[in-house]
Formats: sequence, structure tokens, C-alpha cells
Amino acid sequence: SQSSLTVEYRTLESAFGDGYTQRSGDGLNVEGRTWTAVWPVLTFDQLIEIEVFFKAHKGYIAFFWKGPGDADTMKYRCKTWQRSFAGGRPSLSATMERVFDQ
Repeated sequence: SQSSLTVEYRTLESAFGDGYTQRSGDGLNVEGRTWTAVWPVLTFDQLIEIEVFFKAHKGYIAFFWKGPGDADTMKYRCKTWQRSFAGGRPSLSATMERVFDQ
């Protein structure tokens, strides 16, 4: 498995007669970014270290992170992650959601 990025823009849209629509961005920060970040082969110590970090941030405290291939470090939060085991080796996948606060 590999990490993947989903980008979704927040927009406001109004539909009028004859198929006409009016669109605009919903606020100043309209680009939503959600990563499914995957650490495929970890030691148990590395797995615990990542989980301790996520637990300390409790799903709502933002942290700086740079996604694979991203040019810039951005603020994210992580509310959910999942452990997997294949061949006795742990791996971890986490949903990283970009935030604009603080």
C-alpha cells in the first residue's frame, strides 16, 4: 500500500433557471487536503512512537507535517489511524486532515 492525497475545494453554489449557476469559494482557505499516510514496514518501537505522537495531539491539536512529494510543510490533525500486521511486521495508516487554525 502507499500514501494517497485527496484534494477537495469548498465552494458555494446557487442554481438558477435555464441551467445557470453561480459559484464562489467558501471562505479564504478553500483547498481541503486529506492524506491517507502509510508507514508500510515499521518496528514495534516505531509504531508505538507514531501512536504516542497521535495520542498526544488527541485528534484536534494541529501539528506541522509534510506529505510525500509536497513542497511545503502544512498544519494537519489526525483523528484516526489503523494498525496492520503482515508477516509479523507492523504497519500503520493514518488519515491526515489539513487545518488552517492557530
